Amino acid sequence: MSNTPGENAVRCSDCGALLKRGEDKCWLCRRTSQAKDAPSSPLAVVERKTAGQFSLATAFLIITLIAVCLGTLRLAPGVGVLLMIVAAPALIRTCVVGVKEKRGGHSLSIGEKLLAFLASSAIIILVGVAGFIAFQIACWGSCAAVAGIQQKEGENAMLIGIGAGCFAGVGTIIWLIWKTWPRWKKSSVATPDHDTEITELLSRLRG
Repeated sequence: MSNTPGENAVRCSDCGALLKRGEDKCWLCRRTSQAKDAPSSPLAVVERKTAGQFSLATAFLIITLIAVCLGTLRLAPGVGVLLMIVAAPALIRTCVVGVKEKRGGHSLSIGEKLLAFLASSAIIILVGVAGFIAFQIACWGSCAAVAGIQQKEGENAMLIGIGAGCFAGVGTIIWLIWKTWPRWKKSSVATPDHDTEITELLSRLRG
């Protein structure tokens, strides 16, 4: 028990490492300590344990999602592929939202992460539907236009229509994902946040 720090032990306000009294820079994270003389508090230990618990929750969510995707692939390969196409970007987006919230001083709970994943999945599905609609409009519109110009139906019109549809569909998907992707503020000046649909929902749940 002789190595246990006393009540007046000094800890880094960022990483919680023990500091020698009088030191203004942490030896572990190399950041300037903002509370050099603050006594060690059990709350700091609880907060560090909670952060680790949320990391385990994220790993549990990923493992569960992988198991569901593999099981679906085995039972219905087509549905499994579609599930993976939706789940992969939704999971990445959920992780980005979690990091964004953590940088803002709040770590998402398991329920909030699940809610963020469901919201991200809905956004990805809507983006895919919009891309499919854009593909159909551009494909058949271009095909009809080329066929009208050539006064006959042929492979050229179909190929041009498919090419135009792919360009419009992929372009629409990329543009919508970029517009709905979580953003970070580049400066202290207030800037519009493009991830309002999840941020506002989480703030209402916390309130």
